Amino acid sequence: MFRVPLTDRMLFTGLEIEAGYVKLAQAQDFKGSRKIVKLIVKKSASQSQDDIAETLKSIIDELKGQVGNLTVCIPRYKLTARFLRFPTVNEKEVEAMIKLQSVKELPFSKEEIVSDYLVTEQTKGGYTKAALIIAHLDVINTYLDIFKKANLRLERITFSTEAILNWYRAAFRQEESEGSLIFIDIDNDNTDIVIFCNSHLAFTRGLKLETVQLQERADSRDRLAKEIRRTLEGYNKQEKAKKVEKILISQAGEVTEGLRSFLAQSFNLPCQTVAALRNLNYQKAISLGTYESEFSLLRVLGSVLDVRGMRKLNLLPPVIQEKQELKWRKKRTYKIIALLAGIILLVLFIFIKKIHDKKLYLSYLNKGIKHTVASAMNTESMLKKIELIRARRKIEGSVIGVLRQLHVLVPKDMYLSNFNFIEDDKEDVKISFRGVSASMSKIFEFVNTLENSAYFKNVQVKYVSGEKVKIRHTTDFRIQCTLEK
Repeated sequence: MFRVPLTDRMLFTGLEIEAGYVKLAQAQDFKGSRKIVKLIVKKSASQSQDDIAETLKSIIDELKGQVGNLTVCIPRYKLTARFLRFPTVNEKEVEAMIKLQSVKELPFSKEEIVSDYLVTEQTKGGYTKAALIIAHLDVINTYLDIFKKANLRLERITFSTEAILNWYRAAFRQEESEGSLIFIDIDNDNTDIVIFCNSHLAFTRGLKLETVQLQERADSRDRLAKEIRRTLEGYNKQEKAKKVEKILISQAGEVTEGLRSFLAQSFNLPCQTVAALRNLNYQKAISLGTYESEFSLLRVLGSVLDVRGMRKLNLLPPVIQEKQELKWRKKRTYKIIALLAGIILLVLFIFIKKIHDKKLYLSYLNKGIKHTVASAMNTESMLKKIELIRARRKIEGSVIGVLRQLHVLVPKDMYLSNFNFIEDDKEDVKISFRGVSASMSKIFEFVNTLENSAYFKNVQVKYVSGEKVKIRHTTDFRIQCTLEK
């Protein structure tokens, strides 16, 4: 199979195969607008399936395999159309009614036909008008065989009337009228007669009538006029059919010049020709050239144009559509899985990268620490020395300072036998010491000395006892005080 490149501009390819000719149009969808980018017409060596398949391959090679969404357009005369009216606007109800109706319309079994429908109009009264399109399975299989031989996968099979409708709405998007008109599209092998009413499809007929016949045989024009009258009769049988006001003919060189005046006189209606690229968005390099003298390109152009909000008809057999739907779902599932796997891998990559970055940063810090260890040790040594000096400077507030102060204050004839530091709950430091004095008066003088000292406060005599030892008189005492902070 030819691979379709994924681009931001969706690619749409339309094909028409008839009378040994292969016509191709391509459009790109970008920002909600369709632009015609390719237009190719090639004649195959013969009308055999093998030769047509080879012609298709050569065209695809010319496009470098870029196909996109592929649609083939079948001529109207190969299909059957029935215009129906249903008392509902519910899509599911319409679809159910259409399925029942399709079996009744033709003397073929359900397995022998392929059918689908176009919603042509939904009225304000709650009715749906639809065109039931029925094709014999042999007709569809003929196209499927050609594309299988060309290694191409079809997305959709439509028919010429829907393509003409798409083209008409694109070419006359700013000139929609409230009346009815007949549109005649003449191709090299067949002709489509379509009636539009208020820009909706109202009726259609297809016939095997070639461009050459209309150009060389006078009776072919009469036949065309007869078919147009039959088409008008079928249209006028519809409820609330509006009067046809004019005739439009697709431009086909010398053929349409003579036909335009003939139809104008035959039906007493204004008749004009329209160019295939009228009001379309297309690349300026595209030129119809000699194509317009032999072929109609409206259908292949219309097959790649898009009508927003309009249901697209598809005559691919349901089995193939189901397989394509299954493939599409699998592909979408794989894409979602791949996307989720990508997200997980991205998260893991970010996580691993962050860990790696942290390790690198930690390694950098370790290297920096190693470089600063020596200076840090020197700094620490200096800090210890500073702290030691600072402690020595504060020696006055320490126990050694207190003892040194007591050594200065204690009289020569007084001896201290016990010295205690006591911390209470109020974080005060109490000092208690015992001693012996030669006289009691010396004890009270010592108390006064302590009171006047910067180290002590709340000095109290807790105990005094005098006794005579040998020939000397001594007094025992215990003093308690609080250390100044």
